[in-house]
Amino acid sequence: MKNILLITLLHLISNPCWSQQFGIPDAGIVFNAPDGFTQLSAGEIALKYPSNKAPTFVVGNKKRTTTIAYDLKPDKLSVERLPEIKASFEKIFERIIPGIAWKKR
Repeated sequence: MKNILLITLLHLISNPCWSQQFGIPDAGIVFNAPDGFTQLSAGEIALKYPSNKAPTFVVGNKKRTTTIAYDLKPDKLSVERLPEIKASFEKIFERIIPGIAWKKR
């Protein structure tokens, strides 16, 4: 069975007002981004992520100083490994985003 791994890279701003909804077309995945965030163009994504592993979807503030990148990557993961993967992501986020406040895990 082919599982999809959602990789989310977050750059958070303090005291956000979440009101813009974005998602991955035809995947049923949506999230609320801070007010004023808009989708980056393909050109902006290429400049910000100059790699063949660049995310497909990126939203950002007006000046593009804060962005949220998200994507679906196909991966052959068994359902049994999902708790292990989840724990790994939690550790990574706690390391790269000091003071992160989890609302839901």
